[in-house]
Amino acid sequence: MPRIEADSVAEHVRQQTERLLDVSSLLFKTKGYRATDMGVIAAEMGLARSSLYRYYPNKDHILLACISRDMAPLLDAFEALGEKYIDPKERVVAWLNLQVDSAMSTDCASMALMSESRYADSELQTEIMALHQQPGRVLEQALGEFDHLTASEAQLLTKMIAGMTDAAVMHLMDQASFGLESDIQVRGPVSYTHLTLPTIYSV
Repeated sequence: MPRIEADSVAEHVRQQTERLLDVSSLLFKTKGYRATDMGVIAAEMGLARSSLYRYYPNKDHILLACISRDMAPLLDAFEALGEKYIDPKERVVAWLNLQVDSAMSTDCASMALMSESRYADSELQTEIMALHQQPGRVLEQALGEFDHLTASEAQLLTKMIAGMTDAAVMHLMDQASFGLESDIQVRGPVSYTHLTLPTIYSV
């Protein structure tokens, strides 16, 4: 076991866990998930491979922990929209702006790692996708508050909007991976006064 320099064993474990996630996240993004095994991670950390199993049982769980940590602030921001924007129309636009802001961020780490999750086992993929779907539930709740939309219409519209934003994020990631500047121009936040969502499903 490495020499403990922290004030307590608990603090040492916390520091080592954070370092493990930092190292693993970088390796997953640079080498790829399949090319990174527990031995590679251990070598990068300067630890024996057996030491890693004190923290996580395998690299799938490390990937999940990396994604969960990276996405936590963004997921909290989506959840906070409900309290910040009582008007569902304003909330939908705030949701879209938050998606744009996160997609245009210089560090879209969680999405880069999310793309690597396709190589994880099915159980871990399910848990990772559950994280990915949390913002959609916030959007669906807001759309469900529109008087003219039925529950099924709000659900369908959520899937359409979420699908389009996911496609846009993947496009930005592809641009970045080839070192290209994005051809998407963001000209500032959308004004909710121009949003026409209440008429989308008008009959």
